[in-house]
Amino acid sequence: MKEICIFIFINFLSCILANNYPSYAGPPYLYNSGGEATGTHYDYPQNGNCGYGNLFGRLGPHTNNIVAVNTHLFNSTLQCGQCYDLFINNKTLTVIVTDQCPDPGWCDSHHTHFDLYKPAFELLQDPNILGTMSNITFKKVPCPIQGNIHVYLKPGYSQYYQSILIFNHTIGIESVDILKENTTQYTPMRRTFDNHWEPVVWGNPGNSYKLRINSVLGESVVAIIDQPCSDKLYDSGAQFSRIPGPTDGINPFYSMDTTSSANTQPTYSITHIVLLFLLFLYF
Repeated sequence: MKEICIFIFINFLSCILANNYPSYAGPPYLYNSGGEATGTHYDYPQNGNCGYGNLFGRLGPHTNNIVAVNTHLFNSTLQCGQCYDLFINNKTLTVIVTDQCPDPGWCDSHHTHFDLYKPAFELLQDPNILGTMSNITFKKVPCPIQGNIHVYLKPGYSQYYQSILIFNHTIGIESVDILKENTTQYTPMRRTFDNHWEPVVWGNPGNSYKLRINSVLGESVVAIIDQPCSDKLYDSGAQFSRIPGPTDGINPFYSMDTTSSANTQPTYSITHIVLLFLLFLYF
């Protein structure tokens, strides 16, 4: 009986800890949607999970206004290269997602959290006065990108291995398809944990092939890859041009205290914990 009580007590505490954050309706993937969030700052922004390397290198966004978002919002790199407007202290800042924020307590929660690179944080609030922000409002927006979508063939690229980074896009990428040389049908690629794209079925794509890059708004840009080789950068020659309209953002405003039947979390008092602990001691 004592072993059973120990098991129940441990699982009960796990439920309490798991439900210690505000309920969250889900990441706002659609444009013109937003909500409330918390914010912190960090100091070492290079080589984030989105694969951009140095912020001001040839793959980087060339801005200090970057952010690492919590794991739930990051959603396995789906938010990489996408932008949000942050509003706080009568100030507004557009930031681009370049990394996943892994810190326990802030970033492993199911409410939206923005961990800003410190120079970006300082544009909204003085970290020497208060190093956290608890009342940010945000909205997903197109990125203020200059130039065309770029394609980068990862080092180690060969006829047997293709790993491709696609970046500098104004709108989020939904999917990528490849049209191999001497074929007539596009085949899908898969997104990796580090924001690269790889063929679902491996094989030599040829000396000239096409990548069809599909935005989350349903627009496609085709990049032609001629004479592919390792560590090579390509300009697609085009950029997403569709601007999100009012109907593209049908998600509600996500309040940090919003609840629903699907997301309402149980609450427990100290009394509940004490009673369960006494039960454990009794047995």
